[in-house]
Amino acid sequence: MNPFRRLLAGRWAVPAVSGALIVTSWLIGWLGDGAADIILSPRWWLDAGGHATHTGGYTLSAAFMVAAAVVAGYGIVVKATRALAVRTIGIDLLVSVAAIGAVVIGNFWEAAAVTFLFAVGHALESATLNKTRSALAELVAVAPDSAVVLRDGAQVEIPAGQVLIGETVLVKNGAKVPVDGEVTGGTGAVDEASITGESLPVEKAAGDRVFAGTVSRAGSCRWRPRESGPTPRSRGSSTASRRRRTRRPARRRSSTGSPAGTRPP
Repeated sequence: MNPFRRLLAGRWAVPAVSGALIVTSWLIGWLGDGAADIILSPRWWLDAGGHATHTGGYTLSAAFMVAAAVVAGYGIVVKATRALAVRTIGIDLLVSVAAIGAVVIGNFWEAAAVTFLFAVGHALESATLNKTRSALAELVAVAPDSAVVLRDGAQVEIPAGQVLIGETVLVKNGAKVPVDGEVTGGTGAVDEASITGESLPVEKAAGDRVFAGTVSRAGSCRWRPRESGPTPRSRGSSTASRRRRTRRPARRRSSTGSPAGTRPP
């Protein structure tokens, strides 16, 4: 797939098409000092007086601006309608009202601009969440699946997810840290490049934090996990996945300051 097709098939499809329509509208207005900007119909929008940015008839360049607003704003209006159906007011509704109002009073460029910029913001947010999700998934992937703990004075190898709070975990030289925790005994140097990007190993002693996925490069340490089960980073990965699928809109509040649909205390 060439870069152009990949652009249209990905998260940037809507901003790309909307932006192309805006540029086309500008070109029509500039070519031949507007000679190509033919009038398609009489004025059908409300007269905004001094606030109007488009006067005269409905021209070809104006039609392209409206098309750009429709392309970029369709998804926004759909999300706003769904949120309003459950009595929730979010930024999508505010942008929808602004864009529709701009079209009604003939400010076509303003409608195209606000929806285009909001579509770009959506695409950037999606790209950022995808990168965050990938980075967290990589951190989880480097963590070992098993851990060596002391139970009744003997070393027992168990799945990392079954390590309990208060148990003593052992990591020898060259082994990966299975769970997050705090050093309780021994000293050593831990390679934290997968976490912090630091190329040099970090010295660890009693009271220092250690993180799952890092590698013991020298010495041998004992520590106790602060939490059992999944590490904070694995929970962060699932959180990033949920945020990628849904966004929490702003709640509409009544005059008492309580969220809509609830009674004030």
